[in-house]
Amino acid sequence: MTLPRPWPGKLTTMTALGLFAAVSAALWIGYLIGHRRGSRKHSWRERTSRATLGRQAVSLIAMVTLSELERTARKRLPALLHRVAR
Repeated sequence: MTLPRPWPGKLTTMTALGLFAAVSAALWIGYLIGHRRGSRKHSWRERTSRATLGRQAVSLIAMVTLSELERTARKRLPALLHRVAR
């Protein structure tokens, strides 16, 4: 038996928040593991690569979050405009 969701639209927002939390935790754990791994000096290519990958990960998180917010706004905007028109 399937029950209706009490709050429609909450699942997409929670999905975005869950994805953000999971990726943030993975980045944090990866940073700690890489930071504690050893004290050897990294070449400039390795440092640049790590920074580049970090920026790309942050960009991906931002794009996924904005996509979910846009999808939620598209669903709610017609209802809000209808209320304002009254």
